[in-house]
Amino acid sequence: MENPLNAYSSESTVKTAPQNVLVERHQSFNESVTSYNSDDSSSDDFEITNRVERTVNGNDIIEKVPVIFAFAVTTTDQSIFNEELLPPNVSEKNSKINWASPLDGQTVLQSASISGNLPLVKQLVIVGADLEKKNINGDTALHLAIATQKTEVAIFISGKLSKEELDQKNEKGESPLLLAVIMNNLEVMDKLLEKGADVNSANTNGTTALMFALKKNDPKQIEILLKYKPDTKLKDNNGRNCLHYYGQTEKYNIDTISFIRDIAKDKILVDSLDNQNHKPIHYAVEVGISEVVDHFLAMSSLKNVGVVYDEAETVCKTQARMRVLTGKSRVSVLVKTDNLGYEITSTPSKEKEDYLNSLERVEKWKTMISYYNEKQKMHKKMILRLYKGVPISVRQSLWRAMLHIEDMKKDDSDTFRTFASAKLGDEEDDQIHKDVTRAHQNNIKFKCKFSEGQKKLFLVLRALANRDKEVGYVQGEADLYGFFVLVFEKEEDMFWAGVATFECEKFGLRQMLLRNFPGVKKFIGLEMLVMKKYHKEIYEIVKKLGGYDTLYPHFLEFYALWFCRVFNGDLSMWVLDLVMVEGWQITLSVASAIFWLAKDEVLKTERDLMSIDLILKNPVGKIAGFEKFAFVKLVFKLRIPPSQVDGWIVKYNI
Repeated sequence: MENPLNAYSSESTVKTAPQNVLVERHQSFNESVTSYNSDDSSSDDFEITNRVERTVNGNDIIEKVPVIFAFAVTTTDQSIFNEELLPPNVSEKNSKINWASPLDGQTVLQSASISGNLPLVKQLVIVGADLEKKNINGDTALHLAIATQKTEVAIFISGKLSKEELDQKNEKGESPLLLAVIMNNLEVMDKLLEKGADVNSANTNGTTALMFALKKNDPKQIEILLKYKPDTKLKDNNGRNCLHYYGQTEKYNIDTISFIRDIAKDKILVDSLDNQNHKPIHYAVEVGISEVVDHFLAMSSLKNVGVVYDEAETVCKTQARMRVLTGKSRVSVLVKTDNLGYEITSTPSKEKEDYLNSLERVEKWKTMISYYNEKQKMHKKMILRLYKGVPISVRQSLWRAMLHIEDMKKDDSDTFRTFASAKLGDEEDDQIHKDVTRAHQNNIKFKCKFSEGQKKLFLVLRALANRDKEVGYVQGEADLYGFFVLVFEKEEDMFWAGVATFECEKFGLRQMLLRNFPGVKKFIGLEMLVMKKYHKEIYEIVKKLGGYDTLYPHFLEFYALWFCRVFNGDLSMWVLDLVMVEGWQITLSVASAIFWLAKDEVLKTERDLMSIDLILKNPVGKIAGFEKFAFVKLVFKLRIPPSQVDGWIVKYNI
């Protein structure tokens, strides 16, 4: 068989494909060079007869090289070689086996490795090619084989190296193992580690293979590395451990959870601060994959939940950002919502909705609100119009007036930020977080975990709890004050609105939410009075069953949380409009309407008070044909004026 090298024996120009190696080459020659003579005067018995075109550092150059080098960089046909052909026709002496280009230091063996010509690589190794020789970037033949995804070549070369030689690093400090992780070559990774490669090898930044794998969140890579017991406590030059890198991942993979959970058993890693005083969860928040953030919260038993809501940006980014990161939006654009952002589950009456928000009614409401702000008393038609509905466009102005927000925040412009940023305590933050992520899940503004709506609600609730330590946070407030997030635009306004509901006698929520709920307890007597006067049949059943001697769940739902969990979103908002204008006493009128509608269901249930309580807590589900306009009309019909409720309290010493 003819020696294939004979084809390269004449002086000719051989074109080569650019060698795309991931490792950036150093600028070691003038960029204007287009031709370079690599004649090696130290070897008088060798005549250079070949030119090759190749790309070095992004520049196309023509270089005179030894025959064997030209052959190595151009041939990809492995079939022309067999194990007997090359030796002794090629030897170190007459073929310059270890010749390296003065331009980039690339050797014959490195060129053959990049080409993926395994038979040639084997022959070169047999005749003495230097496996450890490096190019100008510090890359060996093994580095380059891995970087160009020549797996068979990489595995062969690794089998010829000692344990120490396997860990040689290039100028970036990258060992072959690190490159294999970067290139996602699982087969080479496993082979290198099996041969004894250092699993803790790090680049010049201190980044280890495990750190790279966790940032990529690749379960197969992580599994392979963990099998060889890497040191999870190692930190890079920025003080970041492997979990800091996991926090930077831009994809969530359920298959990695068990591995990461094992790593996170060392709680020091979860709470470790890097040189910028950032915990791993900070990076997860910055990237914004809510499932990864959730994973970190679970690993820290939710004690880091405050970090999520304290960040300047929310975890739930725009839908465009979510598509970039995950290929899908967090919230389906196909969800139909009403004007408040609640999912539409039934077809609303367009005629009634149009009337509710008509321009004529809007102007009437603007006039009444201005009248109230000027006179500090209600317009004579406000109560009547209230039960016909408040137009969405004026609701914020109405609530702002009724809650006297501007007066409350005049001298305390920084109060909200102070209380919102103050640490409440891990347990309290944990409880607020749990409630916030459950509240208003049928509303588009709260549907995405850690969204802008959830963030605002968390900070407002934390600020309220910090402001009144005696009350603190009471479970259920998230549902109530979630409506304040929907009504107001600024967090500061939401906060002062909440303060007003606590401190103003008109609303009296502080007494309702204090320990043991002293404010709610007075409703035991008030509710029995309403039943006795207006719903005698229900009253007789309750009395027969022993009467209320303690607080049943519906008392809290009705009178402390103002029915916000009893009705659907838009009706709950309407009830809150009633409370804003009329005060806490109007909750008894709403309760009276529920008793009237639930009468038949209650009369069927004479077993115990708890069964009755379940009916009262869910009137919408128990009453056929329940409709919000008809319900509010019934509340108006059964309306008990606040002055009458006040009279009962005095008369009956409630």
